[in-house]
Order: sequence, then C-alpha cells, then structure tokens
Amino acid sequence: MRQFIIQGEIDCYFANKLHLFHQNFVEEMLLCGVSDITASIDRVKMSKNPKYSIKYYKKIIGGLLKFEPLISILARDSYGQKLAECTVNHLNDERFIFNNFLVQKVYKWEGSDSMSTQVWKLKNKPIYCLKQYWRL
Repeated sequence: MRQFIIQGEIDCYFANKLHLFHQNFVEEMLLCGVSDITASIDRVKMSKNPKYSIKYYKKIIGGLLKFEPLISILARDSYGQKLAECTVNHLNDERFIFNNFLVQKVYKWEGSDSMSTQVWKLKNKPIYCLKQYWRL
C-alpha cells in the first residue's frame, strides 16, 4: 500500500486537491452515510445510488473490508488530528465488479463528533496515475 500524509494548515489545500481528484478520476457516488467515527464501513447506514442492486453493494462492502487498499491518503491538522481519510481499492470478483473504488471519510462532520463516509466508483484509470496524482 502507498500512503500519502498531508499535515498542517492544509484545509484549503486538501479540499482543492480532493475536488480536482473528483473531477479527474471519479465516475459516480455509490454510497454515503454519517456515523460515529468508530463505525466500520459495514455498520454505517448508507444512502445508495439506485442504479445498482443490494447484491452489488454487498460485494463492494465485503471487498473493501477484505482487501487492503492500494492507496491511502490521510489529512491531519497541525495538531495531528485526522480531518479526512481516503483509500483506493481495486475490486475484481471476475463477474460483476472490476473497478477502483474510493472510500472517503470526513471527520468532525459539520462540526460534530460524527464522520461522513462516502464510496465512489472511479473512472477506469491505472493505479499509477492515482498514485502520481497524490504524490506531493
């Protein structure tokens, strides 16, 4: 796994970098929900993109839990507190799923002690392009 850490007075920098990442690499949002910051992804109550079946989402969540991410991006403030965390996984069930997925977690969601979790399907781009993008 390749890990990128962005720390310090980075709110605007990280927000802009993430926004551009979405413009260049994200195809569509699949899932989103808000939970306690300790909740694992399979415990977050999520709104689902109606384009896909529950079976599809179960396979994605199962894969995200089972396989280590290929890329991890961590944004921390100048005190070392997590602001956001993004991971990229490649999932391939050899039948229905052959994609890269972004899991984006934003801590202290809207000033609370909650966390927003989103799962995004990425465009068909090589992993090295994604790693190159996050290289600082």
